[in-house]
Amino acid sequence: MIVTGKKAALRHTKSDMDEDRLQYIFEDNVLVLNSIIKWCRGKNVKVVLVMLPAYETYRYHLDAEQLRRTVEESNQIASEHDNCIYLNLLEDGDFIAEDFFDADHLSEIGAKKLSSKLNDLIVGWKS
Repeated sequence: MIVTGKKAALRHTKSDMDEDRLQYIFEDNVLVLNSIIKWCRGKNVKVVLVMLPAYETYRYHLDAEQLRRTVEESNQIASEHDNCIYLNLLEDGDFIAEDFFDADHLSEIGAKKLSSKLNDLIVGWKS
């Protein structure tokens, strides 16, 4: 998982997030997500934004600015919609090495653990 963590993080990193094209894509994705959440509110549907757990070598090699912007925007979106919450499980200590298939994917055991955690959250989410 040491090698796959670094490779996967680099593969998921967009170079120069301030570049006009990437900024436009980021902002457009935020607009689309907000419109989906608004549509869901109209249908009385709750939305859970989740940053999934990842192994430490993946987390270590993520681009800090890209991650910061993603987390910040996710928190902002969730705060603007009463039918939406954001759950950042990226560094969740409940997930151990055996829970991962590789550095950025859960194993069957980890997926079951995640499903249980999300189920508890959804069941406990009060209107």
